[in-house]
Amino acid sequence: MIENVLNGRAVRDIFIFDCHEHICGSDFDETKSDNAERIVKTLDMLGVNSACLSSKVSFYSDYKTGNDITAQAVRDHSGRLYGYSVINPYYNQEAEIKRCMAMGGFLGLKIHVMFQNIAIDSELFDEGYSYADKIGLPILIHTWTKGEVLQAVNVAKNYKNTKVIIAHSAFTDDEARIETVNAVKTYDNVYADTTVSTSYDGSVEWVVNKMGSDKLLYGSDMNFFDSRQVFGRIMLAKIHDSDREKIFGLNAKQLFNL
Repeated sequence: MIENVLNGRAVRDIFIFDCHEHICGSDFDETKSDNAERIVKTLDMLGVNSACLSSKVSFYSDYKTGNDITAQAVRDHSGRLYGYSVINPYYNQEAEIKRCMAMGGFLGLKIHVMFQNIAIDSELFDEGYSYADKIGLPILIHTWTKGEVLQAVNVAKNYKNTKVIIAHSAFTDDEARIETVNAVKTYDNVYADTTVSTSYDGSVEWVVNKMGSDKLLYGSDMNFFDSRQVFGRIMLAKIHDSDREKIFGLNAKQLFNL
């Protein structure tokens, strides 16, 4: 598989699942660069089997419209694209999760509080978290700092029947990295993904050495980031092929019951 990467060929040797992507929808994206067709072309170019995404529109303005954009992408590319339901803490969260799940192809819940001016572990999210916990729905949580990681860990401690995926912070600043690693090692229902646009040399090796590869998930954050950067960093990391296969897809296959 490494030879394929070095020669610019798609990787076909292993199962690859991108657990963290985004879509805007062509009507909302002036560049027309992150519609579902463009995303699937990128998956094909790299050899990624499938991906799970959430809509940027859900964060910025209208969570229902954003979830509908995600649902349309999932319908148009069944088996290649899956979705996260994005909830807003100020509106009916359980109803929105049920609506998304009924449309099919939704695998989890996505929390991104940057635009909502609220803590990740705020009691205003209790309705959504409680329902996710009730049905065992994984939750992908945007984090960047030590404080946000600790808030995500509180969610995992309070809702043990769900799986909490700490996004980004295994690869950001030192304090966030350390808290993420400690949480993954301490709590059975805490995972981390690989999404980050910049990182130090040897970051993948450091994380795998510190916490192992059993609960680390490949995520690219496309189209916020160029997915090829994260893909190449993991593919060419100095780790065992068995670790690479877990990170790229085997862990996600188990977590999401794919």
